[in-house]
Amino acid sequence: MTGSTLSGNKVRKLEFSLADTLDKKCDTIFTSCGGIQSNHCKSTAVAARQLGLDCYLFLRMVERQSTESKGLRKPLNKLVGSQIIVVPQLQYKSGLKQMMEKISEKLKEQGSSAYLIEVGGSSYMGMCSYLAAFQEMIDQNVLENFDDIVVTVGSGGSASGIAIDNYLT
Repeated sequence: MTGSTLSGNKVRKLEFSLADTLDKKCDTIFTSCGGIQSNHCKSTAVAARQLGLDCYLFLRMVERQSTESKGLRKPLNKLVGSQIIVVPQLQYKSGLKQMMEKISEKLKEQGSSAYLIEVGGSSYMGMCSYLAAFQEMIDQNVLENFDDIVVTVGSGGSASGIAIDNYLT
């Protein structure tokens, strides 16, 4: 239980990533996702606003999205003050990350410091959050009567943390 109705597993990843953001004295968050309706980006936008951080969302537009679905999450992201940058279908490590870094450098020249959260929050910090989640399940005796854990997978961060801690314990 993450204590949030926003988006479940994304909030747990953000707990660790945003703590790292604050620890590194950054004032701006950059993140991206698979599409314009991203729960990760929506959650990041709201959490960034709650912490007083600026937020840039790099949203991928795919051709098959209908006109209605293209704008479904955009108003909430804008409502909390996020900057939305619609980008083409780029792979994170071969195009999108470089774009984010370039914009981050421009902001740095203006006195801002950006923290980049990888696609879907699936980074080292995001994975660590699910190492902690698995330990919480052990501590709460949630796993006593079960042989399997079912995890939906997008970018893989939640599943990797749970799988690693399952192996280690």
